[in-house]
Amino acid sequence: MAPSFNCVALQASFLTVGMMAGCKRDTLYERWGQGALELHDALCQYAETISTLNEALSEHYAFPGVFEYEVTEELGAWFGTVLAREGDMPSSPRVHGQLALLATRFMARGGHAEAALTLIMQQLPLEASAIECLPQAAAGC
Repeated sequence: MAPSFNCVALQASFLTVGMMAGCKRDTLYERWGQGALELHDALCQYAETISTLNEALSEHYAFPGVFEYEVTEELGAWFGTVLAREGDMPSSPRVHGQLALLATRFMARGGHAEAALTLIMQQLPLEASAIECLPQAAAGC
């Protein structure tokens, strides 16, 4: 019997691991300035969207690796880097654009990027500027 996972909690966990991996915790909390619980809540608001995207992609394609390591954790690391550099969390459109980019690159490694691109764009509320970058990511750039 396959293990049963709480997929949203799993995504939230890997987002947090990623955010904390590249930055010192105290630096993030200081730059954020609104409390640790609030920072984790702001980050983890994306866990359900990521989980839905992961499930949609996994229904159609074999993954070329572990989505949580290579997409979710990387998104958390990017989030932490933006916060540390800019002093505020990235906007939802920026987060969705980065998620789409990471997911497209991930699927490109398995040769599924172009086919998965439509599904990614259906699952995420993307701005035109984010959509413009995805074909290059699908090509493996």
